[in-house]
Amino acid sequence: MFRPTLTALSKKSSQAWVARQGRDHFVKLRVASQFKSRSAFKLIELDDQLDFLKHPDVNVVVDLGASPGGWSQVVSQRLGYGDGTQLEPEEDEHVTRETFKPRPKKKRIMPSLPGSAYDPLNIDTIEHEIAQRERAGHGFIVAVDLLPIGTIPGVRSVRGDFLQPEVNREIQELIWRRTKRDLPGPVSEARVDVVLSDMAPNISGHAIRDMELSYDLCMAVLNFAKRNLRAAHEIGRPMGGALVLKNFASNAMAEFRREHLEPYFHTVHSVKPQSSRSESSESYLVCRGWQPADGFRPSFGFL
Repeated sequence: MFRPTLTALSKKSSQAWVARQGRDHFVKLRVASQFKSRSAFKLIELDDQLDFLKHPDVNVVVDLGASPGGWSQVVSQRLGYGDGTQLEPEEDEHVTRETFKPRPKKKRIMPSLPGSAYDPLNIDTIEHEIAQRERAGHGFIVAVDLLPIGTIPGVRSVRGDFLQPEVNREIQELIWRRTKRDLPGPVSEARVDVVLSDMAPNISGHAIRDMELSYDLCMAVLNFAKRNLRAAHEIGRPMGGALVLKNFASNAMAEFRREHLEPYFHTVHSVKPQSSRSESSESYLVCRGWQPADGFRPSFGFL
């Protein structure tokens, strides 16, 4: 499909982009914070409004399409792992004690753990603070993406496409092993308390095609949630078992909500956070209280 070339659009578009970034309050806020993406503020708003992360029974969270890691940082905070700062360089940098080069220290909005002395010149201090934060939090986050995500306290990364069966199996195995190790009592199934998706399809420029791609992606995330979410009655809380989906407004998405979400969740809210740009048609479906159909039980082939 024909699309204008980057060369024809680059000067005007880049100037407009720079101007928009300079005016954006949340871009400025992100630069001054420890967050790796502007979208982190969207998740903060959603959770502050609908309260699906800050519960003691939330122990396993899966962040689909997690790169660069902003949402995983927010979840890390909310599970008690300090301020969510990435303290270790990216995975692909293959850093050793001999090659370690600290990044410049930024002014951060969120405070570090009480009593911690973060010294970016000392890799021993970084390792110590990571270990300290790992002990402070509860549960864990599985961040899934094709791209690498640096070390964030409480977060374990899976590289790959969650639509592929082998990647899905790897996610389930990781959850099962960690759940069996970290939580009291017998564990026979890999179960998730919250599934998050801030993913959007690659835009083609064709409105109908883009709506279809968004619909298909939301359906794929919902199918993942169906296989992995703990039901509200298993958690013992009416709003237990939550799914958060990015979507773009369309008649198809309204139908998706009515037919595939509302019959199986206690509540479904459509929210456009203040940090979402006004010109964007994106919003988030926050679904709480997973109630699977009678007789529905996911299968775990690795057990």
